[in-house]
Amino acid sequence: GSGVAGGAYKIEVGKAPKEIPEPELWKKILSGADKKNTPDIWARKLLEAGNISYEFIARKRIGDIAFEISLVSDDARAAEREIKERFKLFLDNAYKNGLFSPAKHAGANNFKGVWRGPMRNSKGGFASASTLIITAANERQAEGVWHAGWRFKNGKIQGDLLNFEIKGASGGCRDYKCSFKLKTPDSGVLKYEATDRCSRPAHYSGQAELKRK
Repeated sequence: GSGVAGGAYKIEVGKAPKEIPEPELWKKILSGADKKNTPDIWARKLLEAGNISYEFIARKRIGDIAFEISLVSDDARAAEREIKERFKLFLDNAYKNGLFSPAKHAGANNFKGVWRGPMRNSKGGFASASTLIITAANERQAEGVWHAGWRFKNGKIQGDLLNFEIKGASGGCRDYKCSFKLKTPDSGVLKYEATDRCSRPAHYSGQAELKRK
């Protein structure tokens, strides 16, 4: 009779083979290139002890994760339909379970603390030790002190990114829009855009490579 005779799921993490082994034995029946959740699917006919069956392989890379599903059936049409349905269900569950969510190290506990490192700006200025101190944080907001003792509140946390503003620094002359993005749990890059009402240039930028202390 017809129906699925066997099937297997496999998840590979890291670099997966780009081509099916022995390509002369396989026929590519679907291309998932440039399609978000559509896999590449290959098929081949198997003949064993006079019985004909069909093997299908579906493969898709998303980021650093490679998904592969293989399926063997004596009904080619049913197997092709089923492997597509299984793959869609597989990816839907992966998304629901947070497999592609931002790294778990993001969040309040990751930002709190003292960060220090060299800073340069587009005017040619250099500071050997700019300091960012996050004194309080929850999953969405943070407050602290940056550089020359400038305090900020209502910093916004989104994943590995903290945005905050400094108003009226340097005797009311300067405003800063800052973003601090984590590269690892213990290092990150702070970038800023400055508006200066008291000297030229009126607008400039800078960045600092910060490490947790």
